[in-house]
Amino acid sequence: MANQGIGIDVFVNLQKAISDTVKGSKVMAASMAKNIAGPLNAVANTIALSTIAGLAVALTAGGKAAIEFEDAFAMVKKTMAEVDDPEVFKSIAADLQNIATQIPITSSELAGLASVAGQLGVAANDVATFTEVVGKLSVATNMTGTQAATSLARFLNVTGETTDTVGKFG
Repeated sequence: MANQGIGIDVFVNLQKAISDTVKGSKVMAASMAKNIAGPLNAVANTIALSTIAGLAVALTAGGKAAIEFEDAFAMVKKTMAEVDDPEVFKSIAADLQNIATQIPITSSELAGLASVAGQLGVAANDVATFTEVVGKLSVATNMTGTQAATSLARFLNVTGETTDTVGKFG
């Protein structure tokens, strides 16, 4: 019987040792998780904040560019007061924004050139082409867009060409 008591004591002590080891492991795991969680949370917060800041900058810049274009395009509408169809202006605006993706001039600057085209009497159907040629000319030379537009208009006048043929110069 004494051997049974020793066997039970050994079993109880073994069970207690395993239980203590499991509890210690749980405490150690919790401590490790806590030590790792702090830096991971900081990294996650930094990434989230950077992403939000980047999106805010992008949305603000995009909004600012759209506002600048609309302001500049208002001058196009003023210089082409004889045009009554809003679809013509939508088409010109879309053309200018498309041109801005092809040459290194912003759509707002192109709208400024288009307003000069309107002042020079360029027909509504030819404004986008005229503006593109003038934009390319101003990029390729040291002339400003206004100087390029005026020079091109004078050239067309001297050669007897009309603005509908300006595309062959670009």
